[in-house]
Amino acid sequence: MAMFIGIIGSILCIAALAITLRNGKFGESVSYKLLNFCGGLCLLYYAIATKSLPFIILESIWALLPLISLVRKYLASRKLN
Repeated sequence: MAMFIGIIGSILCIAALAITLRNGKFGESVSYKLLNFCGGLCLLYYAIATKSLPFIILESIWALLPLISLVRKYLASRKLN
């Protein structure tokens, strides 16, 4: 099961990169950040399941950075309303 979740995470992160390479503005979108966040979480699950400390560190940061960006965007939108 962990392998399947890891593969899904890889697909999500690669899709985010591929779309951004095709359309540079996609990298600034909420969709891009969600793809990276969800992909990073899936890969973090896989890293924890396989007890790979370097991968756990990498994927923790990979999931955390888009989450921070999403929260900031959400809070900024609330201030405007």
